[in-house]
Amino acid sequence: MQGVTKNGLPPGSVSGQSRSARFACTAKRSPMTEAGRVALVTGVAVAVGAVAAYVILRPSSRSFFRSLYESAVQLGIQGDGREQRVLDHILATTPPNNPAAVVAAIDEFAYNKSWMMNVGDVKGAIVDKAILDCNPKVLLELGTYCGYSATRFASLLKTAGAKLYTVDKSEYNAQIARRVLSHAGLLDTKVDSIVGILGTSIQALRERGVTTFDFVFLDHWKEAYLPDLKLLIEEGFLHKGTVVVADNVLWPGAPDYRKFMQDSKVFDTVEHETTVEYSDTADLVLVSTYKGKGEA
Repeated sequence: MQGVTKNGLPPGSVSGQSRSARFACTAKRSPMTEAGRVALVTGVAVAVGAVAAYVILRPSSRSFFRSLYESAVQLGIQGDGREQRVLDHILATTPPNNPAAVVAAIDEFAYNKSWMMNVGDVKGAIVDKAILDCNPKVLLELGTYCGYSATRFASLLKTAGAKLYTVDKSEYNAQIARRVLSHAGLLDTKVDSIVGILGTSIQALRERGVTTFDFVFLDHWKEAYLPDLKLLIEEGFLHKGTVVVADNVLWPGAPDYRKFMQDSKVFDTVEHETTVEYSDTADLVLVSTYKGKGEA
């Protein structure tokens, strides 16, 4: 069953004051290193080429554009120092053991200093509601980045012993995220960070006693959404009622995953129309509930 909501809010809801008003800031930008400037310029160049490709290529070739876009994100974001700068910002402006303050600090940084590929405040609220509605005890996140979503979502867990397992293939990202989560008072108590991809992390998850997940959040490489979902099903990690949430389904896009969910007989899916993190670009978040292998 498919459904749509605008910006993840019920019809007639008012979203409140503007994001720019909420996160007004006059702080100066941190100086960028020479290596950071080179990475940023390279990323911008790739992005400009990608825009040109989008304009001239046939629609059937736009998967190539998505790959270029993600390469630009990789070059322009990872390695230019913003991950370390956001960590420094968190440590300088927030008290220990305060997840809400950490989340707010990252949002402020992303709006006013350097854009970051977190789920963000707008889409984060959609995922928050999905978590609160299903009250999960065992959660999986694919795509840790700097620990924003892990901090945000783990702080919602009220069930005794509830834990979020977050997986990222970047050791650098994991190191930053662990420091963020430790500062927030969540590392090891409510969050376990694993370096790798899903395929190489299954044994580590089994060794930690994980048998099934109540909630799964997909926010890693978009081409991996559908293969990793199928792997979770094949390995028996989903049970009837497991909720799977996927970010960035429209932009940069996971069309094969969306088509699978639209046609699926084993998932009930709601599509939430929203915007890309910290921008006004249209995006989709899919919230899907697994009905079990035996459902028609």
